[in-house]
Amino acid sequence: MLFEEVKELFTNHNILFQDHKLRRQSEPLSFFQAICHAVSGSTRKERFKTDAAKNYVLKTLDFLLENGLINEEMIREIFHEEKAVKQFVLHAFTSISSKAEFRILKHCNKLTEHWYWPYLNKFYQVLGQEEKDIMDLTFYEGRFSSKGEYELKLNYIFVGDPHSFPLEKYFHQLKNLDKSNHLNSHGTKNNHSGHLQSSDYEGSEKEMEEIIKQLIYEGCCNIHFVNTGEYETYLADAINLFSFMENKMYPGIIKKLLNIPEFLNIMHKYLGLSEKYENPEELFQLIKCWSQIRTSQEMASHYEKMSRSNKIELKNVSWKKDIYDGYLNQISQALHQSAEIYDSISKRKNEVLSSIKCPLKDIYENAPRVLTKMKNVHFQESK
Repeated sequence: MLFEEVKELFTNHNILFQDHKLRRQSEPLSFFQAICHAVSGSTRKERFKTDAAKNYVLKTLDFLLENGLINEEMIREIFHEEKAVKQFVLHAFTSISSKAEFRILKHCNKLTEHWYWPYLNKFYQVLGQEEKDIMDLTFYEGRFSSKGEYELKLNYIFVGDPHSFPLEKYFHQLKNLDKSNHLNSHGTKNNHSGHLQSSDYEGSEKEMEEIIKQLIYEGCCNIHFVNTGEYETYLADAINLFSFMENKMYPGIIKKLLNIPEFLNIMHKYLGLSEKYENPEELFQLIKCWSQIRTSQEMASHYEKMSRSNKIELKNVSWKKDIYDGYLNQISQALHQSAEIYDSISKRKNEVLSSIKCPLKDIYENAPRVLTKMKNVHFQESK
């Protein structure tokens, strides 16, 4: 009973404002408003803070788990409910933002792979891979759905009308693809390149079409870019989201995405290409590599900076150079992959490379020099 009440309090925390006096002090923030409030740097006068209440609720979850009053499976079940997951994603992000001084990146890796993830609430550490995947999917989709709201000059998580994109409807595919891959690894014959049986494949095809229709076709009708940075943010978020879906849920969805003229136009405009390139997947992968370079550069620099911080919130963090070096390895790998794509494009149509002009290309061209400099940084490792 207590567990259900805690869960209800967390997912529907506006009941905290049913008291007339509290409601006069401050209305509860929506998911979107809370993220905007967190990244804008603005202050809001209020006597009763929902974030503080939410943190106490989550500490209660930790207490129940640590004392055996609830088990790990009960925790995992919560992460299969979209409404709850959105709140957990918001909490994890805002905790990382405040405790690790981490303003959300324009380009971002998985939320669950951030270096501060192990230092969040204890119940996060009992999540299985499926629950982590659900969190990352929710995070990526939330970022992409913010594409029409660029006035803050920062990207952020956005979840508006819960009926606009039924995210929970697709959670099952994270389990289905993993199961089919597991069966295939044990010699069971599957169709569609070894991933899915024919009935599952037909259902996946329909779901992929639904996803692209809602996120791309309908989304492009409501977006108006005014500068190169907005194209870049849109593409980085799209590439992160659809690459995640390709690897974890829907093999082949990137190919379908690259058949959409509206998306291809955005990609070519950002790269400064006036003519359509015959193999758009190479352009897609090139932007993905360049985005990874930028992300890893920012993550490495931030991690190195935080290793020298005296913030009390970081006193229990164990600083390891191998984490810092891991970001540098990601840069090296992305540079290598970019070089391979460059070689392939040059063989097809060499003039395409000289025509590409965008900020990410500049970052790519400077990356070898920056990487050398980063390797010479003295990292403040924990003893």
